[in-house]
Amino acid sequence: MSTPILPTGPTVTHGATQWLLRWLLRSRTPTVPIDPLSGVGVLPFPWQYKVTVAVGVICLLPFLVLGVIEFTHELVPFLVYFGVFVPLFAAFLWAAYDAMGRTLTCSDSELARRSWLGRTRQLPWSRITSVEYSPLANHFVFRAIGEPAIRVSIYRSGLKTLDDIAARALKHSPAGQAPYMLCEKAKNPA
Repeated sequence: MSTPILPTGPTVTHGATQWLLRWLLRSRTPTVPIDPLSGVGVLPFPWQYKVTVAVGVICLLPFLVLGVIEFTHELVPFLVYFGVFVPLFAAFLWAAYDAMGRTLTCSDSELARRSWLGRTRQLPWSRITSVEYSPLANHFVFRAIGEPAIRVSIYRSGLKTLDDIAARALKHSPAGQAPYMLCEKAKNPA
């Protein structure tokens, strides 16, 4: 019986995942510049996040193709295999689209998201009714009645800038104030 060279198991996997997430959070810049002419600040994802999600998509894609080739003849293994890899691949694909296909901006008047698909969503601060934090998805959800929500990932740069603007702007909105959690999530881990 041989001993593995590298330790494995749930503790190592959890530790590696936590290290990666902390690294991604530390790669953010808390503030972003506000354009002096337009008054708009862009909240980008750092390059480390973009590379991480791109590598995830590239690494998972062959596994999906392999699953189609290998398991199409047997239903149960096919369902189990795709029950694991399809949600994981979809999560990475969505994260890649969010990181590379969308631009999020904030100004004293609104929070806006533009997609390379041509859609723009704008939420004036005065109409925002709630700001919620989702610990499962690691994002904030800004909502207004009759408007599509805008989600802001905690892995974006500029959360301190967003917090400063939201703290001023949401005082005069139905939401009443920016959530304390936004200020906390804007801080990079040590």
